Amino acid sequence: HLSFDEYQVLQFNQDYLRRALNVEQIEIHLTDGNDNETAAVSTVEDIIPGKPLVHFRHEASVTIRLINRQPYTSNFEWSLPIMNGDTIEQL
Repeated sequence: HLSFDEYQVLQFNQDYLRRALNVEQIEIHLTDGNDNETAAVSTVEDIIPGKPLVHFRHEASVTIRLINRQPYTSNFEWSLPIMNGDTIEQL
C-alpha cells in the first residue's frame, strides 16, 4: 500500500502533466469499476498501486487561427484548438 493518494497527486499536477506531455486535455479516472472509461480499457486488471495505466485517445477539434495585423506592432500568429467541452478557463 502506498503512503500517498495517487489520484490526488495526479489531480494536483494535472496542469503540469498536460504541458509536459504537450496534450490539450488530461482526464484522470479511478479504476473502481464504476466508470465507463475504465470499462472500455481492456488492461484494467494490470493496474496496481504505484503502476498507473495511461490511455491516450485522440479527439477531433476545431482550430481557430488568431493573427495580429496591426501596423507598427509585433506580428504574431497563434492557432488555438478547441475541443468539445472546453471552457474559457481551459482556453
